[in-house]
Amino acid sequence: MQRFQCKACKRTFSTQTFRVDYGLKRVSLDVKIFLALISKVTQRQIAKTHHCALRTVARRLDLFGKQGRGFHEWRMRMRGIATPWEGQFQLESSRPSSTTAA
Repeated sequence: MQRFQCKACKRTFSTQTFRVDYGLKRVSLDVKIFLALISKVTQRQIAKTHHCALRTVARRLDLFGKQGRGFHEWRMRMRGIATPWEGQFQLESSRPSSTTAA
């Protein structure tokens, strides 16, 4: 892996330093955990299935959330405030309806 040195402070770093998975030990779990989370599998079950700690799954969920939020904010900035939305949209709520049949 190629390393670089800052000319101002003389500290060294590599391209790995700026990756999302920098410092993670089991990078291969990322895709597995992500797919399980979007499939509505509980964190406890994911940890049990993939033989890792529950805290590992929780940290990855936090990491995915931060990445998703950053990507969303970036896309919204790129889109611009004055640009109208185009197309048809259907919003769906996962909560049960507040009206119940008696």
